[in-house]
Amino acid sequence: MASRTQYEYSIITYFPDRIRAEQINIGLILASKTTHELHHFLLKENTSKIRGLVPTDMGRKVFASTIKYMNFMLLQQEKNYQIDLLTDQIAKGLPEGVVLGPRQTALTTSPKNLFETLIKTYVGSQYLDNNEESQLITPRQFSERIFSEKSVLGTRVKKDIRLQPSKHVPLRLQMDFVFENDGELGLINSVPSLASADSWYSKMVLLTSRFENASKIIFLNDSKIFGNNTISQILDDLSSQDSRVETFDIGKNSNKSGRGKTQFLTTANHIAENSNADKLNVLLAKQAISA
Repeated sequence: MASRTQYEYSIITYFPDRIRAEQINIGLILASKTTHELHHFLLKENTSKIRGLVPTDMGRKVFASTIKYMNFMLLQQEKNYQIDLLTDQIAKGLPEGVVLGPRQTALTTSPKNLFETLIKTYVGSQYLDNNEESQLITPRQFSERIFSEKSVLGTRVKKDIRLQPSKHVPLRLQMDFVFENDGELGLINSVPSLASADSWYSKMVLLTSRFENASKIIFLNDSKIFGNNTISQILDDLSSQDSRVETFDIGKNSNKSGRGKTQFLTTANHIAENSNADKLNVLLAKQAISA
């Protein structure tokens, strides 16, 4: 029987916003003092995993730059083999928002299998297949593509709008898109990754319970990207508590409630054709938001 070798590994976590304290695992480092090996894995710069947590273009550019720098730094360390990467000292050289988790140990006869297992466990098995991942598009991007192709983005439909659920509380929640719907605001927001689902759910409960100036609230998910029972339960709860809420799963052509990709395309086309740009500007002005 082959003897097992001890390896050390550390999970790489990304915090796009320290105040919100939302985080995702973006990679890991695996090393062995015995064999003098040092390997790392990082998500791609355009990974779908970060898109749900970082909704703005600027935030995604920052993440892409972070991944580039991390890859460069870790490749240099792999060449020189510096096990100190797995100590607290390396934290001083990490980019803003990146944290190395506590060093952990594992015994294995197959470091390749161990490495893949750790990636699947802590980052996600779907991210091992780079070709498949590069083809994924988030619900927000899917919506933006539709509205852009209809040439209504910025006029009949506005993106990245922050709304104040209660005039008594100086807190604003960001909506992916807003539109005019029968003289009132319509809202579209996409679910985040599972890592930030709890925080997102709390914010959407606040939105639906306190924001009265919307006649329609649409929540989008893609079960191919964020396929998790917790996400489904969150959406079911939000829709059951508020008749204004509609949910769509663009990862399916049609789901059991008849609200899949096909149905959202119909809804999005209706929004593009019927939302009134002038009325939308007036509605946003009432919310003290610059359109």
